[in-house]
Amino acid sequence: MNILLSIPNDGTANNYLINALQDLGHSVFYVDHRRSLDFANGFVNHTLQQEKIDYMFVGHLADGQTYTAHFLRMLKVNYPDLKILSVFFDVYIDGKFTWDNSRFVELMKEYHYSFFVTPTDVEKLRNLGVNAHEMFFGFDHSMKLSTVPDKDLDISFIGQFG
Repeated sequence: MNILLSIPNDGTANNYLINALQDLGHSVFYVDHRRSLDFANGFVNHTLQQEKIDYMFVGHLADGQTYTAHFLRMLKVNYPDLKILSVFFDVYIDGKFTWDNSRFVELMKEYHYSFFVTPTDVEKLRNLGVNAHEMFFGFDHSMKLSTVPDKDLDISFIGQFG
């Protein structure tokens, strides 16, 4: 599979993710949208024109400054086989709960799948029309190391971007 990662370069978590995906046999293309959104837009367009990308994975920053809803709609029209995923690691965006921020809700509606770390985000955002899912986020301190999740997961997120 070809995966386009658009996540902040923190020098640690993004490298773990890239290495894990490559170890699983995937081709990974990477851009840091925090560097410059204009640069990221150009990189995404260029990469999609040159390669058949299966998934675009976008890791959000707390300020919510990533691709615009218009840009995502354009990608979906021009690359109908591309699946666009969003991952968000906080419950606030621009100082509001995710579900209380109308700009953020409308942006999340443009993603094929959006992943959040809290069930509250998932429940409230689903009710607003977002295809929201909860992601397994590391291990809770109450879990024993011998505990195995009931799902077969290739990657678990431990830590944070940024």
